[in-house]
Amino acid sequence: MREMKYSIIILSLQILCLFNFLPLFGLSLLPKKGREPSLRALRGKTIIVEDSNNFTCAPQIPKEKRKVLYINAIGIEKYATNLEQKYMSGEYYAMASWEHAIRQNGFLVDEVTFEEVLEIPETLLHEYHRIVLGCAYKDWKTKCSLHNDEEYLIKLSQKLRPIKAKVGSFYWWDHEEDEVPGYLGDDFFTPKQVLTPFDWQKSNTFLGFFPHFHITQNSTNDATEDTLPLKKERIGLVLSKDGDFFDEQALRVIDSLVQHNFTIHTTCKLHNCSMFLKRKGVVNHKKLTPTMYVKLMEESAFMLGIGNPIISPSPIIAMAKGVPFLNPKRHVYHYQHPPLVKVGEPYVYNIEDFDNIADIIDKAEKAVENPNKPFVPSDFDKANVIERTCRMLQRETFI
Repeated sequence: MREMKYSIIILSLQILCLFNFLPLFGLSLLPKKGREPSLRALRGKTIIVEDSNNFTCAPQIPKEKRKVLYINAIGIEKYATNLEQKYMSGEYYAMASWEHAIRQNGFLVDEVTFEEVLEIPETLLHEYHRIVLGCAYKDWKTKCSLHNDEEYLIKLSQKLRPIKAKVGSFYWWDHEEDEVPGYLGDDFFTPKQVLTPFDWQKSNTFLGFFPHFHITQNSTNDATEDTLPLKKERIGLVLSKDGDFFDEQALRVIDSLVQHNFTIHTTCKLHNCSMFLKRKGVVNHKKLTPTMYVKLMEESAFMLGIGNPIISPSPIIAMAKGVPFLNPKRHVYHYQHPPLVKVGEPYVYNIEDFDNIADIIDKAEKAVENPNKPFVPSDFDKANVIERTCRMLQRETFI
C-alpha cells in the first residue's frame, strides 16, 4: 500500500515536470491561439458586457467583429454614478446614451483613455467595426480634448490613419456645411465621420441622444393619456453649474422670482458661487450625481436658462420629466438652446428679451399653473436614437 502511494506521488511529479519543461522546447499541451488576445483580455476585464445579443442590426457582421472602441468617453453605467468633473458635460451625456444604443444593436463597447489607445496593438485596432473619438473641445481644428498637445495628436493620427474610414469624431457644436475636424490632419475626416447629437448639417451622421432614465421605462412618457400631470410647488431650477455665468442680470431675474414667492434651486459649484451663501430664497446644492440632479429636476415646476451653458442636454431631460424650459435669447444671433426654439410652449418658453422681467415672471407662473406631461421631441427619442445608431453600424466604414 505504501509503495503504491509513493508511485502515485512520483508519477504526479513527472507529469508536473513535463508541463514545466514543454515550453522550453516550444511545445505545449494547450491549444495555441492564432491571434493576439482581445483588448478586454489584455486589460484583464470586460469594460461593458453585451446583454442583448440582438443581431437584427447589421446581421452580416460576424460576432467577433461586433465591437466598437470608445476613446475618451464613458458608457451609461459609469455616467450614472460619475463624479469626475471632466465627464460631467453634455458631450459625455450624449456619448453615454450612444454607448447604450450601440449595445442594444448587438455590439460590444470597449472604453479606453487617450493614453491607452496608443498602447493597443495595430492588429487589435483593426478588429473594431467602429472607433469613436469623444471630443469635448469646441475648436476642433486644433484639439479633440483640452489636454491634447500637438505631439500626441500626431502620434494618434499615425496610429489611426490606416483605419481612418472606421473612425468617427463626436462634435457637439453647430458648424458650417461640409466642415470637418482638423486635429488629426486636414485630410483625415469626411463630413460623414462627424457624429452629432443635434441635427446641424445633413452631411454629418446625426444620432441624437436620449434621457438616460428612459432605459428603465417601456415607453418614452411615464404618464398615460388619462393621467393628469400633478401641479408642483413654486420651485424653479436654474440651468448652470458655473458661477461665472451668474451675471448681474441673471441674479436680478432670480431675485425677482424669489420676490414673487418662488424658491430657486441651483447647482453652482465652479468658480465663484459665493453669491448664493446667504441669498434669500435660493438653495445651492453644489455637487450632485446625475441621478440626484434628475430627482431635483423632477420636483421643479420649471427650469430657468440664464444664457449659458449653451445647448445643454438638461432641458431635454427636464421636458422628459414634464418640466418646461425657459429658453432666453441672451446671444446676438441665438437662444440658449437653439434646437429647442421650434418646440414652443408649453414645453419650451422662449424669452425674447431677458431684460423683460415681467415676461419671465409671467412664463414662470404659466409653468406652475399649467403642468406638463412628459414630452420628448423625436430627435431625442430612445427608439429613434437606437435606429439611427444601427444605420451608422450597417456599413463597413463611414465612407
